[in-house]
Amino acid sequence: IRNQKTDYGFCTIIWIGQLITFLIDQHCAIAGFFIQLSIELAFLNL
Repeated sequence: IRNQKTDYGFCTIIWIGQLITFLIDQHCAIAGFFIQLSIELAFLNL
């Protein structure tokens, strides 16, 4: 007999981990965009 409560808890941990990974990926993508934008602006100012 499997304990459904522990299965649910395990799935929640996996889901939270995936959510954190997704948020970090989004943050890095946004940061990369701003870095690229600032570099292009710096070259335009030269």
